[in-house]
Amino acid sequence: MEKDHTILEEVIFIILNLIFFGIFFFFVVDQSSGAFVVEQYYAKQIALILDNSKPGTSIKLDFTEPYNFARDNNIPQAQILSINEGFVILQITSSNPYSYAFFNNIKVEYVYELKDDKVILNLNIK
Repeated sequence: MEKDHTILEEVIFIILNLIFFGIFFFFVVDQSSGAFVVEQYYAKQIALILDNSKPGTSIKLDFTEPYNFARDNNIPQAQILSINEGFVILQITSSNPYSYAFFNNIKVEYVYELKDDKVILNLNIK
């Protein structure tokens, strides 16, 4: 009886370890794809730009890399970027979007401009 109990414990231990390492593996693969880093970088850069902007400012930003990631992941253009209520929200993968706060109390209009093989993001501060 004692031997059966030990084998059951070992089987449960192995199964739990496989589940843990499987989840860990998929997390690492998802994070190392590069999209997560691009998402964070552009959301933070846009938020920092907005924090230092004054009304009437117009900013052009090369947005080709995140736009291409979003297109490859079938994210609609309207969902890629959202700027409202003090947050820059960027989604270029099918996982959760990345958001970053800014503190400047401004309204922002943004338009994508497709030029040749580049995507330019035009930010107009109101």
